Amino acid sequence: MPRILVCWVGQTDLKASRGEIDGLGPIANAIAARPFDAIRLMADYPKKEVGPFVEWLKTRTDTPIRIDYYKLKSPIDFEEIFPACRKTLNALQTENPDVLQLTFHLSPGTPHMATTWVILSETEFPARLIDSSLEQGVKDVRLPLSLTAEWLPSYIKNRDAKLEGIAPELPPQAAQFKHILHHSEVMKKVISRASKVAPRSVPVLIEGESGTGKELFARAIHDASLRADKPFVPVNCGALPGDLIESTLFGHEKGAFTQ
Repeated sequence: MPRILVCWVGQTDLKASRGEIDGLGPIANAIAARPFDAIRLMADYPKKEVGPFVEWLKTRTDTPIRIDYYKLKSPIDFEEIFPACRKTLNALQTENPDVLQLTFHLSPGTPHMATTWVILSETEFPARLIDSSLEQGVKDVRLPLSLTAEWLPSYIKNRDAKLEGIAPELPPQAAQFKHILHHSEVMKKVISRASKVAPRSVPVLIEGESGTGKELFARAIHDASLRADKPFVPVNCGALPGDLIESTLFGHEKGAFTQ
């Protein structure tokens, strides 16, 4: 089981490599105190600053080091930090088919980066958490609660409260459906059902003859969902050859088709 240290490069690490402060900095301290099979660094600093740090770090360990560069608009913007962390972690999982033993270092980087590691370690990417200081050295971080056991149920409850709020009738929140013109009671019920399911992360099957507005409904559901800020991608499966639908939607390996 590969043991991989994952963390952001912090200002203290850069200063330590230049001899501007006492001590080795959080990252060098961690690799001196704990054994790892690989080190994956993430950096929001320019390569001209991070490159010398990585070369300095390589003089202190034989462990392979790789670095992912991200240009964040702000190092305290969760909407940028989360996708960056997920991208690096997903890449690690792809590169290492075996089960990984991940360690997230909380000390380097901003508090927002540390918070991101805490949440990801308790949800999508189970991992050990560590931090370091000159006084206490490198130590494990143990949370006083489990996010999955205590925080997540409250999160789901809040989502359900939104669902309950739109359950009785067509809700005011369903403004995304107002552009669907209708007069019949049947359509009112269909729109009500669609607005109720929109906040949920569940598959929705919309059936109807050609020209009845299936894509219009799908777009309204998307716009009323928790993924409204993500792209809506319509695909006309009827225009795809039957023997190519699977490869078109899910991809295929190069050379899978005969010439």
